[in-house]
Amino acid sequence: MSLPVPPINVSAPARPSSVSLPAPPVSVLALLLPVMALLSSLPVPVSAVPSVRVRFSRFAPSV
Repeated sequence: MSLPVPPINVSAPARPSSVSLPAPPVSVLALLLPVMALLSSLPVPVSAVPSVRVRFSRFAPSV
């Protein structure tokens, strides 16, 4: 007398509903932190000062 074998349900593992990016390696963060600290402590030169253009003319009388 043989016993009936129940059917085996094979299903794929459930996928997560939201996929997040893996955390960056610690070495990358260790390299970026000193650079960010240096850049934040250095003064930023102001390059938005308008330049003064002087036009010379050969026909204008000298003052």
